Amino acid sequence: DMNKLAVVFQIDWLQKDCKKWLEIKMLAAEHNEEEMAFVFEESYFMLKKLENKEYMNMFADQFGRSDDTRFISKYLSDFDNLDIDLIYPLLQLGGSNREIFYDTLIGS
Repeated sequence: DMNKLAVVFQIDWLQKDCKKWLEIKMLAAEHNEEEMAFVFEESYFMLKKLENKEYMNMFADQFGRSDDTRFISKYLSDFDNLDIDLIYPLLQLGGSNREIFYDTLIGS
């Protein structure tokens, strides 16, 4: 919410502080799946509500590994109710590993 205010009111120093905070949270989430989900949701919020791709791109750079499909699977498990805007970020995370997406589509 702080970042939303910073963007709406164009407060540069607050935007920078929010970005730094998220970068620190991303580092902390490296080995913590709950923190990783939190950071993903925050990044997705910025993408969806403020049309700011920067945070989701940072997330994908930090966590996009083609061998880690467990995180993506949690979001794809309810594919019929998946927010359409969430598909691209999940594809970013999957990298070159498209098998998880194929399996989900076949199973739907």
